[in-house]
Amino acid sequence: MANANRIKEIIEKLYYRSRKRVVILGHSKGGVDSAAALSIYWNQLKDKVVGLVLAQSPYSGNPVASDILRPGLLKHVNFRKEVVEIFMSGILNGDLRAIEDLTYEKRMEFLRSYPLPREIPVVSFHTETCNIDFLKLRYREKSDGIVTRKDAEAPGSVVVRSRRKLDHAWIIRPCLNEDPREANNSQLIEALFTLLVEVADRKGRLLLAN
Repeated sequence: MANANRIKEIIEKLYYRSRKRVVILGHSKGGVDSAAALSIYWNQLKDKVVGLVLAQSPYSGNPVASDILRPGLLKHVNFRKEVVEIFMSGILNGDLRAIEDLTYEKRMEFLRSYPLPREIPVVSFHTETCNIDFLKLRYREKSDGIVTRKDAEAPGSVVVRSRRKLDHAWIIRPCLNEDPREANNSQLIEALFTLLVEVADRKGRLLLAN
C-alpha cells in the first residue's frame, strides 16, 4: 500500500507539472506496485494516466515467494540458498516484507479487493531466458529466470510475448545493441509505449461509442 501511495503521488506531481497524462512502465515488482496504485486510486488518477505497461511483472504472483513461506520448504534439497538470494535481489531488492505480497494467496486476495478497472489500457510484456531456468526445472513453467510467463499477463491486457531469449534484467541494463538486426531495450520500450497509446486510443473510442 505504501508503494502504491507513493506512485500515486509521483503521477500527480508529473501531471500537475506538465499538464499531460502520464504513461507508466513498471518493471518487475514495480509493475505490481504501479497496477496497485491505479487499482486503488483510479478515481483520482483516471484523468491523469494514459495507461500501464507491465514489463516482466509477477502480476498474478510468484511461485518462489509462495514456496519461501511454505513451512519446511527451505530445507528441501532442491530449493537452494542461491535461488532465494537471486529472487530476493532480482525482484524484491532485498525487501523481505514484500515476499508475502507476491505469494499466490496474497495476490488473489488483493486482486479480489482491488481489480484493475477494465477501462485502464494495459500492455503485458514478458520473456523467456536462454539460461538454466530454476523455475522451469522446479515448476515446469517458462520464465525469464525470475517471473513466469503465465504470471506476467494481466487479465484483459494486450500481451506481447517476446520470441527472443531475454532474461529478467535485460530491459533495465545499459542500452547495448548486441545484434543490430534486433531492437535494443530502449527501442523496445519505445515500441511498448507506442502500442499502449494505440490501445488507449482504441479503448477511448469504444467507451465513447458506448
